[in-house]
Amino acid sequence: MPDLAGRRAERPEAGMPVGVRGLALTPEGRWLVTSSKAGGANGRLVVWDARTGARHRTIRGIGGGSLTVTADGRRVAAGDGSYADLSTGRVGRMPLDPDSHGGPTGDGGQADPGAGGDVSQFALSRDGRYVAVGDGSGRVTLLDGTLTRWRGALSGLFTSHQQDASAPVTALAFSADGAVLAVGGLDGTVRLWDVSSNQALGTTLPAPAEQVLSLVFRGDGRGDSLYVANQDVPSHAYALAPASVAAAVCARAGGGLSRAAWADFLAEVPYRRVCA
Repeated sequence: MPDLAGRRAERPEAGMPVGVRGLALTPEGRWLVTSSKAGGANGRLVVWDARTGARHRTIRGIGGGSLTVTADGRRVAAGDGSYADLSTGRVGRMPLDPDSHGGPTGDGGQADPGAGGDVSQFALSRDGRYVAVGDGSGRVTLLDGTLTRWRGALSGLFTSHQQDASAPVTALAFSADGAVLAVGGLDGTVRLWDVSSNQALGTTLPAPAEQVLSLVFRGDGRGDSLYVANQDVPSHAYALAPASVAAAVCARAGGGLSRAAWADFLAEVPYRRVCA
C-alpha cells in the first residue's frame, strides 16, 4: 500500500485479498475499498484504513471490477449493480431501470447473485448530484448521488444508424457543471449527452484510435475541451466551446462562403458574413 505523503511503499496487512478487481478511495481519503471474487457468489468488498493499512470491514455478496464512492463517502457502488453502506455493511440494489426502486436487498444483506447489471464504468458529477453507470451494452443509466433513485437513461453509444453494433462503455466523464456527460467505448466511439434532457449533443465524435481508456473535461461550464486517451493515442483534444468550434469550422471552410458561392447555394437567404 503506498504512503502518498512519504512517497514510499508499505507492506500491506497480512490477509489482503488476492486477485483484487477494483479499487476506490473515499473522498476524504480515510478508507480504501477493494473488491475481489472471493467470499461468495458475487464476491466481496474489503474496507481498509488508508492511513494504517488495517482491515476495517468485510462486506460479502457484492463485487465487480468497477467501484466508485459517493460524494458523501457513505456508499460504494460495485460492478455487479449493487451498492454497500460503508458504515453498516448493508448491501442494496441500484435502480438500473425506471421500474426498479433500489434499496436494501433483504435482512441477509446480500444481493441476488442472478440480478444486477453488466456495469463497466461509473462517473460521479463534481457536485455529487449524479452518478452515471455505463454497461456492457453501451447504454448509460443516471442515478442520484445516493445510488437509490433512477434519474434517467441514455442510449449512450447507440446511434440511430448503429442500433445493433454498439460497444461496451469504457470511460465516462461529467463536465465541471455536471450539464454534459461524455461517453467513450471499446471501439473508440465518443458521444456527448445533455444530462438534463437526456438528449445527444451532435453526432459521434471522430475516434482517433481504438478503445477509449479515459475522458477528462478541461475548462468551466460545459468545458472548453474534452481530452480523450486510448491505447494508441495518449491524449487527443476536442474543442467544445462554441467560439472555438465556430473558428475551427470557419478555418476548415476557408473563411466561409463568398457572395458568389452564397448565391449558388443559398439564393433564397440574404447574404451575411458568418466567419470573422
